[in-house]
Amino acid sequence: MKCLHELLEQTRVEEDLPALAAAVGTSDGIITSAATGVRRYGSDDAVAAHDLFHIGSCTKAMTATTLAVLVEGVYLSWDTALGDVFPSLNESMAPAYRKVTLHQLLTFQAGVPPLTERNQFQSKWTMMDSVDGTSRDKRRAFIDRLLREPPLAEPGTQVIYSNASYAVATAMAEEVAGQTCEDLMSQCLFGPIGMTSAVWGWPATPVRPNQPFQHRLNERTGAHDPLELDDPHCIPACMAPAGDLSCTIQDMALFAVEHLRGVSSGTALLHRESFARIHADIEGSSMGWGEGELPEYGRISAAAGSATTFWAEMWLLHEKNLAIVVAANTGTAQRATQKVVSQIAQEYGSSEGA
Repeated sequence: MKCLHELLEQTRVEEDLPALAAAVGTSDGIITSAATGVRRYGSDDAVAAHDLFHIGSCTKAMTATTLAVLVEGVYLSWDTALGDVFPSLNESMAPAYRKVTLHQLLTFQAGVPPLTERNQFQSKWTMMDSVDGTSRDKRRAFIDRLLREPPLAEPGTQVIYSNASYAVATAMAEEVAGQTCEDLMSQCLFGPIGMTSAVWGWPATPVRPNQPFQHRLNERTGAHDPLELDDPHCIPACMAPAGDLSCTIQDMALFAVEHLRGVSSGTALLHRESFARIHADIEGSSMGWGEGELPEYGRISAAAGSATTFWAEMWLLHEKNLAIVVAANTGTAQRATQKVVSQIAQEYGSSEGA
């Protein structure tokens, strides 16, 4: 059996990536992790096992899990409606949004526009960046403006992938709990499961320079161009719960293992029924995870994320009792990360469970 580092290095070299990291776990915990490559393409600054990777939209699964903790704590219910949480917005809110529920927001059934590209909402983006105050203040100002416009579809009739939907759901949680989402996630998720590395924003910053850099593929040269530490590319604070977390590959695996274990038996974090609700199939997309069946794996739950300069994936192979997480510090690593998932499943999985 190849060791994980060897699997990663072979793929990293074949795909010419700056860095690649992965971890593997079962319901008993993490069994192995490794990282290979460099923090900055073209340098000799090697990545370390404890380095951070930006996980993009994999953040959504963590946000939804945090909100599930609040549901179990009776701060919210899955059927809590926007109009109930924000009665002061009922007059300005588009009528169709008033009865939209937390569950509809987290499963993309609320008709909220995607807002996945900056050019889709330039004026709203400018407004978000300019609002003073905490991230909670920025989210509240954002949803006040967003919810004035009618939804793209009648709530409950279509699944429309949406970053903004998670911003709205998070604002509901902040309103009832009286705290920012960032504080809630630290208290309700990161602390309880031991995710000590989680930070908001990019891994490498002017105050944190010795971390993996952001990279974009240069189509002319074929190289992965690193973005400088002060590059303005960023995710606005109000959208952070939809995709702006960074953490180590081990902490990403801790989260995946929590879900692998929770679906079958529940954990100290959430009851089994809550995990089942999170992973219920809503046209393949359920609370930050994609749900389905694959011939080679059986039942799977998977999440992928990229804010264009990193790529991350989480896979739960339920019948193999295997959790796999992979990340790279470039936005064009989907083929490589999925190759690694397949290799790990073959090397570490078995019909009886890993």
